[in-house]
Amino acid sequence: MLSQAAVGEKLPSLPVLLAYVTACGADTTSWERRWAEAARADAERLPPDSDEEGQAPYQGLTRFETADHERFFGRDRLVEDLRDVLRTRRCVALVGPSGSGKSSLLRAGLIPLLQRTADPLLRPAALRVLTPGEQPLRTHGDVLAPAPGNGDTWLVVDQFEEVFTLCRDSGERAAFIDLLVSADTADSRLRVVLGTRADFYGRCLQHPELVPVLRRASVPIGPMSPQELRETVVKPAAARGLIVERALTARLVEEAIDEPGGLPLLSHVLVETWRRRRGRTLTMGAYEAAGGLHGAIAQTAEQLYATLSSDQRVAARRILLRLITPGQGAPDTRCPVNRSALEGPTANGDEMNTVLDRLARARLITLDQDTVDLAHEALITAWPRLRGWLDEDRERLLLHGRLRQDAQLWQELGNDSGSLYRGARLTEAEEAFGSETARGELTSVEAEFMAAGRAAHARDRRRRRSSAAVVSVLVVLSLMVGVVAWQQNREGDQRRAEAASRRLASLAENMRATDPRTAMRLSAAAWRVRPTDEARAALLGATAQREQDAFAVPGGRDDNQVELSQDGRTMIAASEADRRVESWDVASHRRTGGFRLSEGEMLGGLTPDGRRLLMQGEYGLRMRDRVSGELIGAAVNPRSVGGVFSLTPGGHLVLGESSTSAEQWDLRRGRMAFRHESDDIRSVAVSGDDHYLALCDGRSLQVWDVGPRRRLHTLQAAALSRAVCRAGSQLRFVPGSDRLLLVGEDIRGYDVVTGDKVFEVEYEGTLNGIEFSSDGRFVVAADSEAITLWRAQANGYEIVYRYRLSGETVDVLRIDLEQRVVRYLEGDHGANVAVRTLFLGDAVASQKRAPALGAAFSPDGRRLVTARENGGRVRFEVRPTAGGGRRVTLPSVDCKSGKTSSCWASLAFSGNGRKLAYGAAALDTENEHHLLYPQRIKVWDVRENHESAEFELGAKGRSAPSVALNPDGTSLLALHQEPTPALVRWDIRKGTKTVRPVWDTDTQVWGGTFTRPGSGAMAVRPDGRRLATTFGTIFTLPSGRLAEDATASLTNGTALAYSPDGERLTVGEDTGRVALYDGDARRVASLAGTFSGLDSGSESADALTYSHDGKTLAVGGDEGTVRLWDTASGRPLGGPLPTANNAVTAVAFSEDDRNVLVAGEHVPLSSYAIDPDRAADTVCERARGGLSRSRWETYIPDLPYRDICRNTQ
Repeated sequence: MLSQAAVGEKLPSLPVLLAYVTACGADTTSWERRWAEAARADAERLPPDSDEEGQAPYQGLTRFETADHERFFGRDRLVEDLRDVLRTRRCVALVGPSGSGKSSLLRAGLIPLLQRTADPLLRPAALRVLTPGEQPLRTHGDVLAPAPGNGDTWLVVDQFEEVFTLCRDSGERAAFIDLLVSADTADSRLRVVLGTRADFYGRCLQHPELVPVLRRASVPIGPMSPQELRETVVKPAAARGLIVERALTARLVEEAIDEPGGLPLLSHVLVETWRRRRGRTLTMGAYEAAGGLHGAIAQTAEQLYATLSSDQRVAARRILLRLITPGQGAPDTRCPVNRSALEGPTANGDEMNTVLDRLARARLITLDQDTVDLAHEALITAWPRLRGWLDEDRERLLLHGRLRQDAQLWQELGNDSGSLYRGARLTEAEEAFGSETARGELTSVEAEFMAAGRAAHARDRRRRRSSAAVVSVLVVLSLMVGVVAWQQNREGDQRRAEAASRRLASLAENMRATDPRTAMRLSAAAWRVRPTDEARAALLGATAQREQDAFAVPGGRDDNQVELSQDGRTMIAASEADRRVESWDVASHRRTGGFRLSEGEMLGGLTPDGRRLLMQGEYGLRMRDRVSGELIGAAVNPRSVGGVFSLTPGGHLVLGESSTSAEQWDLRRGRMAFRHESDDIRSVAVSGDDHYLALCDGRSLQVWDVGPRRRLHTLQAAALSRAVCRAGSQLRFVPGSDRLLLVGEDIRGYDVVTGDKVFEVEYEGTLNGIEFSSDGRFVVAADSEAITLWRAQANGYEIVYRYRLSGETVDVLRIDLEQRVVRYLEGDHGANVAVRTLFLGDAVASQKRAPALGAAFSPDGRRLVTARENGGRVRFEVRPTAGGGRRVTLPSVDCKSGKTSSCWASLAFSGNGRKLAYGAAALDTENEHHLLYPQRIKVWDVRENHESAEFELGAKGRSAPSVALNPDGTSLLALHQEPTPALVRWDIRKGTKTVRPVWDTDTQVWGGTFTRPGSGAMAVRPDGRRLATTFGTIFTLPSGRLAEDATASLTNGTALAYSPDGERLTVGEDTGRVALYDGDARRVASLAGTFSGLDSGSESADALTYSHDGKTLAVGGDEGTVRLWDTASGRPLGGPLPTANNAVTAVAFSEDDRNVLVAGEHVPLSSYAIDPDRAADTVCERARGGLSRSRWETYIPDLPYRDICRNTQ
């Protein structure tokens, strides 16, 4: 190695280099940085003879073939499952999402198994593999019959979804499916295996013949397990004598495990990593140089595209788009074509062949004799440029597909004039293919078909000219009469509609607390009747409205007993006087069952699943069916009947809280499972599996193992018992665990097996009615002031939702995670009881364990970049905010945090969204946040997906608090703190640096906190002429001088945002308020921002953004509050959005201003509809439809009835 390094053939190892540097007395830090840069460059450089080193151990985007079965790993279990199903079924469907490996499984897994099987039931007489294509019956009709001889003929139909995407003839499609399904009969001598994409499952169900096959004999392809993914990565390399770094294997498994359809991405990035390997080792550096899991395909495609000439790029675009069938209500799919179909009248054959060869060598397409096909459909979504081409030409591609089919039919019908295009269809085709360039994409048959249509149209036009004049005169006269009549009524209708809209908006605001569902329906009606400003405010208020429903017990009586099912969806009301039990669906307010009680019978409880009722009567205790009232099981007679009893998930009955005994009965077997007697028993709790029972015996806390009736002595400290077992304390087991929750003045959790205290949560106030979600991840409780929802964390619980009460009495609480609501009983038992429903929104959204260090949206709202620390490195990811794109993982940055250090991320987009500046700094928290490592910032080209530049902001001292890019992304700006405060500007193209001191003298003192880096502490005005900071300073650009006229009045802040026209600067404050300045930085107004005035504390306004039209301002706080403000009036638009209640790191508006996008510390991305029409749809969905006809006549009697929610029900 030393000799190779000495002559420049190989990069020496870092220890060897540092030894030489030390011996020579040079600076080790600078040489270590140079070695890292050389190592990155070495990783990015492909081996010079990489194409001559033999076949790669991985397949890339292309599928595995039968000959590749020795390299096919990770699917042994699934192949065995498929084999077992094939033993009993003659027609089987293999169903999986795109990218799950269906074709490879069939060709490299199933077929080799059939070829070498000794099982006479599976041994084939013949094996035939086919894909349907455009004419499946005509193309494959001769192979659908069994082969002569003994045994069955196997038909493996890969990409079965082509019968829907490529075959246009419904009759031929049905006949082809009928022939395949006929194999299901015992005497057919055929066995069929269909491989189809899961997103076409619904299309398959539209054919009755396929339904039995899918119901009885479908084999789903699920995601690979971590072990299977590890085999897929490691074993092919090991078979070739190669090594995969353990860290790289773990990284690939971690990233691919949660990536739907990620196998082609994984296979391709492994090929590219193999091409960049160092010796026999596939390294992490080579993986990141290849672009990572989400960026490798795009990087390969972009590298190829960059080497093509301008004419070749045009040819490549035309070829690739021709190989794709755009989806209509379905995903885009590939479309294999004959090479001749790519040869247009103006196409250069030699150039086309060159491009085809280049695309095939890059493994982006496959060439099979005369057939050209995409290597995999993953290319469609993983290469942004191709996706952009497809979106741009989608309508024309769809039209070309129809034209190709219609031209073929015209030719088959002997050029019948009746099948030619006429009218709108001809006009549409002419507009799409009328230019000389577009005509070059047509085949000769298609061109002749278009020419014949134009000739027929010319003949028809001459015949219609005379009659058209007469018809035109009659139409004009009719329109004039209609306009006059319409004008007479229009103004009056408008005034009535506007008045009704404002009245409904006001009424909705007043009814939100008392009748929330009607309030939401009135808000939607106000907007749909007339879109007034008041209606818009009411509608956005409805989207943010926490109150969802209020359902009073129908015909309530003072003696009513009311119970809620475990999920709160079912309410049971029992009246002793009426001797009836009735069940109600809470959401729809509909009665779902009821029965009459026997004399003296009372309601005792409801099973967690809501299906059975526990009843108490002269017979003791017994179960009834909730709907029919039918008696279930035998009656039991506990000794302590008359005490408090409740049902557990396991079907046991606990009796005796605040009594003299506690009993646990097995209702299914009719026997007692546990009994404990004492003078004073209270706070009884049973674990979810009925294994443990905890109770307070006087002032002694006791935990019992119910099965052997053995007391556990892990929780018997006297101080703990006294603290827990005093009046008002509660005991609850966390579902699915051995943790016991002790709820008093605080919340403490103990492991009943070990006795260890696992967490403690402080809380001011006395909690009651505590309840868990079914999975134990959330707990809800109420005190006299609020209902509070906590999320379970590793070390306790974190508050994620809080709803203030207004003197209500809360009796029973239930959490329904599926519908994202909390339901509770309001009022005392009796006539005044109501079930109230609160909407949780994103408070219960799934969260990432590692909190985000920072986030930033692109100015157009189309992309989000997030930074998270993981394993001593900060990882950056760019993801689309809407569907249709792939995530891109950027090169990570070293940053190790610890007890005395922390990592902070810097993120900034350029104004045009094409460049992104990002980096991370490791700071010493005990030494004024000084840098532990040099602070570096990378500039990434978002569109081309590559690094443009990298700069060092500082090697020691305090970090630069924030960075910014100018609007066109040509300059990087940063504030230096040491040796003196200065504004530093880097020219990204030239790599030069300009330093401008903040003050001309050294006598100034910096104002504000100037230590913590972040995103949003600097903002460049849209015209690029000014730079504002949260430290009370504004600079003129490009000079970098301090703008003296704008500094005196600017306050220190927490976040900044310029309006799109640059006429307004908004500064967030740590109080939650927002200060508004004009273009010259004169303070002109102040908004409440996230400040509510209800809490003693304040929520800092840490994220600001304007809508693209400048009419709306979004403000996000560090406790999860997001509020919208009308910039013209300064009024709030509704209440706070139903966010996930974690710190907001960035906010943005979607490209069309129809959604607010929120990035949180634990929830990466949430989207909230604020476009009035979308908001109305959301409100209609939450309110379960609009106003009924009778309610419409009550609230809007002067306007005709309209079903305002018809599109959402």
